[in-house]
Amino acid sequence: MRIISRQEFLKLPPGVLFQKGNQWCWEIPLLKGDTIYSEGKAIDFHTHSIFDTSPDEHTNVIHAWEDMLINKKEYPVESVGERDGCFNADDKFMIYDEKDREIIRKLI
Repeated sequence: MRIISRQEFLKLPPGVLFQKGNQWCWEIPLLKGDTIYSEGKAIDFHTHSIFDTSPDEHTNVIHAWEDMLINKKEYPVESVGERDGCFNADDKFMIYDEKDREIIRKLI
């Protein structure tokens, strides 16, 4: 694992496993999506959660969680995409390289 700046992170390709945070606190792991450009400058990025579910157009995720908890129903993991939208130049990113991902795969 390594920690990089936002500027470095925006240069990475989609599919990178990462956590956003600071020296003492890190968010859940996400997959990097496409970098967003404005006037040729990298300004933001999309993310994909691997810890979410999107049951169907009639059931929101809160109801799905309740359904799993109360009724023991199962829903598949679904990658839900979002835009980061924070624009904080001081953000740090913990990057999981391929060797880290291989260790994670073996642990699972």
